[in-house]
Amino acid sequence: MRGRLLAGGLAVLAVAATAFEGGGSPHGILLVHGLLVLLAMLALAFPPAPPGRLPRGTGAALIVFGMLVLASAVRAPYAFAAWLVLQDVAFGLAALFLASRVAGDWPRWTPLALLTAGAVQGGLALTQTLRGEARAAGTLLNPNHLGGWAVAVLLAAVPPLLVRGGRVRLLAAALAGGTALGFVFSRSRGAVLGMLGGVAVLAVLRWARMPAAGRRAALGGAVLALLLGGTLFALRLREQDPYRWTRMRIWAAASEIARGAPWLGCGPGQFGTAAARVRFPDPVGPLRWDRTFSLPHSDLLRVPTELGIPAALALLASLGCAVAGAVRRAREESTLTRACALAGVAALALQALVDDLSARPALVGLAAILLGSAAALPGDRVPRSPLSRATRLGLAALLAVLFAAGDVAPWLAWRTLAGIPRREDTQARLHRALRWNPVHPDTHLRLAEQALRARPLRLENYAEGRAEAETAVRLSPKDARYRVGLAQVEATACQALFRDEAARARASLAYAEAEALAPHQPAILLEHGIFLLFAQDVEGARRLAERARALEPDAVAPRLLLARIHLVLGDAEAAKRLLADAEALAAQHRDVPRESPYAATMLDLDRAEAAALHRAMHALR
Repeated sequence: MRGRLLAGGLAVLAVAATAFEGGGSPHGILLVHGLLVLLAMLALAFPPAPPGRLPRGTGAALIVFGMLVLASAVRAPYAFAAWLVLQDVAFGLAALFLASRVAGDWPRWTPLALLTAGAVQGGLALTQTLRGEARAAGTLLNPNHLGGWAVAVLLAAVPPLLVRGGRVRLLAAALAGGTALGFVFSRSRGAVLGMLGGVAVLAVLRWARMPAAGRRAALGGAVLALLLGGTLFALRLREQDPYRWTRMRIWAAASEIARGAPWLGCGPGQFGTAAARVRFPDPVGPLRWDRTFSLPHSDLLRVPTELGIPAALALLASLGCAVAGAVRRAREESTLTRACALAGVAALALQALVDDLSARPALVGLAAILLGSAAALPGDRVPRSPLSRATRLGLAALLAVLFAAGDVAPWLAWRTLAGIPRREDTQARLHRALRWNPVHPDTHLRLAEQALRARPLRLENYAEGRAEAETAVRLSPKDARYRVGLAQVEATACQALFRDEAARARASLAYAEAEALAPHQPAILLEHGIFLLFAQDVEGARRLAERARALEPDAVAPRLLLARIHLVLGDAEAAKRLLADAEALAAQHRDVPRESPYAATMLDLDRAEAAALHRAMHALR
């Protein structure tokens, strides 16, 4: 009964994880982590008897993997991002371990519960498609994630579809049809790859034990899956997709990061920052540097890139040990449960080659639960040295403290600032958020921005803003935007308070450090150039504006700054040409969607600045 209770809790976790962006939003993270902590405490208080276990090779390799992840996290420059990834890793490993402990003691309603959640997602996908969305995502935010989740659920829930007659089979078939809608309307090529691989794995594992009728049914199902997957894949290929091959360039960029730090990687959660140095121009639209990527679009690459090659090898070794025994037992058993779980794992693993499935807790949890149940060795004996009652209580208390400090407190900090525009910050609210989470650099940056809004700006405001901006830089030293925040503090103080060479040097140094961290970000160059123009370094401002125009040849903003610079140099004709060019480009790109603040900054004509330039040129005549 204890094992069945824990297994039921894991099934509830797998279903609940689909809420709140597949467990990826702050609410979702709190929910899935809280449920898993409760299940772990339940397992400590009422351990399954006898408990199942993972193969020894799997456990040893996972211990090595965990130690390497910790080593990579310790040296990561952005500690809070590393902590979030550590939580993701711990979530997956804990779900895997708990699923192995219950062995085969799963409630019969587990597949139906997963199919019910899948039918809900399919209904949402249908609604989203009818509303005109090109690709549906259900509640998982990303269509690829919805497609992969639906395929894994369909494969894992095959057993109730084969029940002879009765209402269970009819209900399972109806729910499976609803789940399939999520796969179809997601139109995910990665999910098609996973589906075909999962079906192939299931057929290989069970072909020898199938009766003739079963083989005919399996062949029919495989043909149907092949036709459906092929049709979806062909439809996607017929679409006009200018970014079809962009993913391969992202893989090349990720490989470059991995080569730069092969032993421990760039650090858990640090890929987005490291990617700023290996970005490549966008081939679509007037702007070349408006698209960014924060994940490598392949979990096969994410592990060595963020955690290092040894960690990737340890993880692969653990998976190999787990799958090898599971495959053997799946072929020998009379039931389909283990084989279907392996098929679901195979589908997710194949899709993870080309998608970032590890970014979604719903997919991490589902994969861990399926793998744990498939790889579990039967609990045929009670451990020789069970944990004492005091030890189990101590571990439960430790879990509660870690959850409160690592999940609840950051969530309260986020909730304190959620929905509040940056310009409406108050010191009381920001300090309250920092009491809950003192290691988030953006909160410190917001405090610095708030200090700079004081009018008139006083020395104590500058001191507070500088201290907070420096704290943000210290907490995330490789992120250019915090260097820009420090530069803005120094530039504002230079303009309003000091106006001396030392202040100008401090601001320029911070801007230069930001430019080194993000060499393909013209907005930083323009902001630095505007400051240098104020500081009467006209030649330095011109060089920065020219670099920005070289990076974004069709942008409006660099031309406006260059026009101002040429006016200062006394070249009214050059300024006039640049202003006319800027106005023509702004009119040409008026209908281009502004998908980011960067696009608006680069493409929109600053009418106040244009009017000031016209007045200045008129005065020179």
